[in-house]
Amino acid sequence: MSRRPINRFRSRMLSRMILRPSSHPLDHGEQRRVMVPTKLGPLETFLRDSQPPTETPDLVILKFPGTAGRGERSTAFPTPFLNARRVHVWTWNPPGYGQSAGRASLENIANSALCFYDHVALSYDRSDGSRPPIWMLGNSLGCATALGVSANADFKPTGLILRNPPPLDHVVRHVAKKYPLGRFVKSITDRLDAAMNALLTAPRVDVPALFFQSEFDTLVLPEMQQMIRDAYAGPQYLVELKGIGHDGIIDDSHGLAVSNGVDWLCNQSGV
Repeated sequence: MSRRPINRFRSRMLSRMILRPSSHPLDHGEQRRVMVPTKLGPLETFLRDSQPPTETPDLVILKFPGTAGRGERSTAFPTPFLNARRVHVWTWNPPGYGQSAGRASLENIANSALCFYDHVALSYDRSDGSRPPIWMLGNSLGCATALGVSANADFKPTGLILRNPPPLDHVVRHVAKKYPLGRFVKSITDRLDAAMNALLTAPRVDVPALFFQSEFDTLVLPEMQQMIRDAYAGPQYLVELKGIGHDGIIDDSHGLAVSNGVDWLCNQSGV
């Protein structure tokens, strides 16, 4: 990335437009806090073990939350749809969120996400050199993070779950149209870090992907989400979450559709 002051300014402006960091204390419930060392400093992550805890899970899941998401709020989803499988679910607070060191920026998220993924993957190395299957789950902004990691990591995940995946530059420009100076935002969105540009990373990822699309999403419009699916290089399965918006809660009415989607991903990824 260019070091010209104007480009640094535009990159910071874009991060401020997209990210909603917070650092106030939150209860992390049954999750266990694990601090991961990175170049930016300690990265706050959380682990939810299967019950009873096991050192040899059948599946490891890394979850990346959205713009205002916090790892402390992470649920066990999609573990309830995985029957009797032993699952470890990891999540994180990106730089500038919670107790994670560093400034909240899209570039720092992209770099730290790779460190997080590598740390978790290496921690499950077996004596024969193998590892359990790893899925990554992204929600909104977290989809861009998951796709960036999948495209750039040396050790690839075996599956993805992506809910309301955004082409971030398109979303920002769409939102900016509501404001008088919105027409000037393109020079800012052009500074989007390549690792967080889902339209660039999706064609480089070919693992099976389960997509969730909220029926009434007015932030990441359905046609924008379709752009990501059209660019995606791997097999995919779409579940429409009926009756809810971008941040709507998945409930019992979605259970069968979600279960069918998770079963498909299990079969495709050999879980």
